[in-house]
Amino acid sequence: MTLVISPKKLSQILTLVVLCLTLASIAGQYSTYFLGHARLKGLVRLFDLDDENNIPTWYSSSALLLCSILLATIAFAKKRDGARYVFHWTVLSIIFLFLSLDEAASVHESINEPLRAALDAGPVLYHTWVILGAAVVLAIVVVYWRFLSDLPSPTRRLFLTAGIMYVGGALGVELLGGWYSALYGKKNIMYVMIATVEEFFEMQGIVVFIYALMSYMSLNIKEVRVRIGDEGSSLSS
Repeated sequence: MTLVISPKKLSQILTLVVLCLTLASIAGQYSTYFLGHARLKGLVRLFDLDDENNIPTWYSSSALLLCSILLATIAFAKKRDGARYVFHWTVLSIIFLFLSLDEAASVHESINEPLRAALDAGPVLYHTWVILGAAVVLAIVVVYWRFLSDLPSPTRRLFLTAGIMYVGGALGVELLGGWYSALYGKKNIMYVMIATVEEFFEMQGIVVFIYALMSYMSLNIKEVRVRIGDEGSSLSS
């Protein structure tokens, strides 16, 4: 049995999922702040993009895990073929595995208060973890510059687009949201809109990255075969 997945169709489906989750979250917040219904039998919290342990969180964690699996598959294929940058692909896979776990468990949130206290950070750096996040992103850019330069041009453009969208949301808009929440709190429609934009850019950035990885695999990776069960049965991609 051969499983064929179109990068374009999958990215379209994931984009539709992201839009539906975003609209569901906006509808819930509209119900909360304009209609006076903050629960709707738990549906508001279930689809709130700025909440944890709900459907958007599970989706984002799963999408990041898919990135990790795709990156690990590329690393395996590169090693099998004796190609360059096996280490780079492998480390990227590990990074995205951590991001998937962090999305589910909110590990980065736990360093906010210690860092804020240590740096005596004001409202601008209310989400103080972005300092560490920015340092990590800068280090990755420096270490991976040659790797990015050697990628095919379409893949490099997609990687950069995905990175700008994801980092712009996770660090840039998060910084704005932290500043605003420190001054005015989180229980207002303006903060909700900032958080919604942040999460949308993160989720859509990952969709672009998944499309980039699958497109790269379809053009540059020879067949990868996964054998399950008896000797004669296999799944190819």
